[in-house]
Order: sequence, then structure tokens, then C-alpha cells
Amino acid sequence: FSKMTNKQHFSIINVPWQRRMQTLAVASFVFMLPMIFITLLGSTLLLFIYPLNMLFLAYLLYIYLDNAQFTGSRCSTWFRGLSWWVNFKDFFPITLMKTEDLKPDGKYIFGYHPHGIISFGAFSTFGTNGCGFSEFFPGVRVHLVNDWLRQRGHPKIVVFTRRLDQLYLMHYLAGR
Repeated sequence: FSKMTNKQHFSIINVPWQRRMQTLAVASFVFMLPMIFITLLGSTLLLFIYPLNMLFLAYLLYIYLDNAQFTGSRCSTWFRGLSWWVNFKDFFPITLMKTEDLKPDGKYIFGYHPHGIISFGAFSTFGTNGCGFSEFFPGVRVHLVNDWLRQRGHPKIVVFTRRLDQLYLMHYLAGR
């Protein structure tokens, strides 16, 4: 039997700070999805606590009646422009290549492939400003249409990143 002379050691100490931040950005995004579901299930316990159940029911009514996730009416430029999304983009790395100037008043459909189930590239490029979409195409208002992350229990990420419903896309392109 021979002895192993070449041992590999994994040490988190040797990982650069920037790579740690990139990993944290992606990990927080990935773990956010099950946490939203767990929080929604856990918050149903509020239905059984009298003073809090009215607040919970009011919030459920607000989520049900609010149509911002379908119209993109409350997009947060601040949230889309967080440096957190640049770390998210740099983890993979995702790049946006400009091949043509676009008129700000035009309406465009961008195809994205490979789309996958979660579409990290599409989310980073069009759902956030991590790839610098607003610098490449100033004035072009971009909406990301995808069935992923359409959760009635937590629509804020949908609203802040301007992710829209397919029905709204038809309404938007028709110019109504």
C-alpha cells in the first residue's frame, strides 16, 4: 500500500472576501425561496392569536387586492440597483453585451436562453441592475416576465424587481 503524499485541504480562510460576498448573495437568494414558504406557513399561526389575526387578515386582503405584481407599478430603482445584485451577477459570472442602441420610447421583447427553471441570468440581467442594463440602455424600461417567483404570499420581491405577469405583458405591448 502506498501513502498519499498529496493531501488537499479546504480552508475557508483562503477564500477572497469578494468571492465570499458573491457566494452569500447567491445563497441568500436561493434560501429566500423556501424561507418565504416557511414564513407564510408559520404566519398562519397568527390566525389563532386574537389581536394579531386581524392584522394578518388585513395583510392577506391587501396582497389579494394589490395588483402591482401584475402591472409593475411600484418598481424600486433603489432595490434593483443594490450592489448586492452585482455580487450575485459576479458569482456566475453573467455579462450583458450591447450590440445595438435602443430607443427609450420603444417596446422590445428580449429572448433569453438557456432559461432554466430559476433563470438566474435573466433575473440578474433584466430583473435587477446587476449587469448594468440601465447604463447600457438608458430610459428603456425593462420588465422580466417569468412564472418563477410569482408567490401570492410574498409579492414584494416581484414588485421591487418589476417581474410581471404574462397577461400584463400583452396589456403593456398593446399600449393601453
